[in-house]
Amino acid sequence: MSKRRNITIESRNQEDANFELDLSPMLSLMVTLIPIMLLSTVFVRITLIETPLPQVVQNAIENDKNNKDREVNLVLNMTQEGFKFEVLIDGKLNKTTRIPKLNNQWDLNSLYVLAHELKMTHPQIFKMDIKPDSDIKYNDIVKVMDELRIIKKGDSKAVVTDSETTQKAETELMFPEINFANVVEG
Repeated sequence: MSKRRNITIESRNQEDANFELDLSPMLSLMVTLIPIMLLSTVFVRITLIETPLPQVVQNAIENDKNNKDREVNLVLNMTQEGFKFEVLIDGKLNKTTRIPKLNNQWDLNSLYVLAHELKMTHPQIFKMDIKPDSDIKYNDIVKVMDELRIIKKGDSKAVVTDSETTQKAETELMFPEINFANVVEG
C-alpha cells in the first residue's frame, strides 16, 4: 500500500509541473500603466523664475547672508499663543514684542506692520530667524514666511545703501532669507 501512495504523489507532481502561466492580463496592465505614468510626469515641472534685482540690493543681500558677526538679529517665535518678535543687537536682547492670536487666528496684519517698521529701521537686514513650536502647522509657517518676504504695495520701500559705492536703491524685499533656528533639537 505504501507503493501506491508514492506513485500517486509522483503523478501529481508531474501534472503540476506541466501547466502554462497566462501572462496576458499582466502584460495588458503594464501596457496601460506605462503610458499613463509617462504622461503624468509631463505635468510636474519645476521652473525657476529669476528676476533681476538692482546690483546694490543683490550686494546687500549677499553681505547680509555672508555676515557671521551680525550686529542685528531678528528672531520670530511662533507659539500656540501667537508671535513673539525679538530684536537682538550685538547678541543682547534689545526689544521684545508679543502679538497674540485674534479669535484663535494668526494676526498676520500686525506681524506685517511690525516687520515693516523693523525693515525701515534696519534696511540692510534681509535675514530672519523663525522658531516655530513643534505643534505649529506647516501651512501656517508658509503663510508667515510669505507675509514677511515682500513689502506690500502702497507701503514705503526700504532704501538700501551699498557700503562700497554709497549708491542707494529702493527695494520691496523685506526678509527673503528665512532660517529655522530650532530645526536641530534633540
